[in-house]
Amino acid sequence: MLTHTETGKEEPMTQPDLSAVRDLIDGALRAESGLASLWDPEPAWYEKLLTGVALAVGDDPVAYIDAGLQRDDSTLAFRIVVYTERALVLGTADIPAPGDAARISARLYPRRGLAYINITATGRSISDEDEVEWPGRVTVHVVYGSGIELTMPAGDVGTPEKRARFLRLLDTLRDDLTN
Repeated sequence: MLTHTETGKEEPMTQPDLSAVRDLIDGALRAESGLASLWDPEPAWYEKLLTGVALAVGDDPVAYIDAGLQRDDSTLAFRIVVYTERALVLGTADIPAPGDAARISARLYPRRGLAYINITATGRSISDEDEVEWPGRVTVHVVYGSGIELTMPAGDVGTPEKRARFLRLLDTLRDDLTN
């Protein structure tokens, strides 16, 4: 993996660079309220997944991070979605039954090839008593020609900062449709 320096030369990405990417992704995941149950205790497979995702992201600037956790009595499925300026990284950890080894993958895909976007929103009625920011709860379902389908956000976008990042992602996805 190469990174540009101010002189225009390309140099290999360093371990501190990779650590910074890892810390950025880890911090975003730990800040998600819907993932709180994942950290007590931290699963043994998490560091492997996080390392794979950080290596896939490399030195590309991160535009958006999302994650979701599905758990029932016997299975666990954890997904990380990272959009960079040039790529889409999907990290997955699947544990089919308690005691089974986690199936972990970190896949890097090009952002091109977006087939369509389906947007749903709750909006808000004039009679809403709560101070809900327009456009309310928004869900974006993206489908790529390769067959990848994602529904975002998986996590909470209740803060103005998270809402702004999500709306910026939507802007860049519109650009992806035309490029």
